[in-house]
Amino acid sequence: MRTKTSAVVTVVFLTVAFAQDTAKNHVPRLTPEQWREDLHVLATEVARRHKNAFHFTPKPQFDRAVSDLDRGIPQLQGSEIMIGMMRILAMVGDGHTQLICTGSAANYV
Repeated sequence: MRTKTSAVVTVVFLTVAFAQDTAKNHVPRLTPEQWREDLHVLATEVARRHKNAFHFTPKPQFDRAVSDLDRGIPQLQGSEIMIGMMRILAMVGDGHTQLICTGSAANYV
């Protein structure tokens, strides 16, 4: 019985430890220059690919949000930058324009 309890405790401990390590790896480790490049590709491609990207938020306001995030990138953590990108995409104002960063998809931000 004692061996079974030890095995269960070990499995639970390893599962929790692995889950925490995995969660830390969801945010890509990029340089500020790489984050800026991603941000500008995101902003450019939304404007290019979306049929009406500025129907909800005027383009100058959208561009200002992109510039504000760009200026802040050197002081922000990766997760804060991703949240900033999510906020910018939410400015488009529809349900299908979004940034989802879970699992391995976070490696492609």
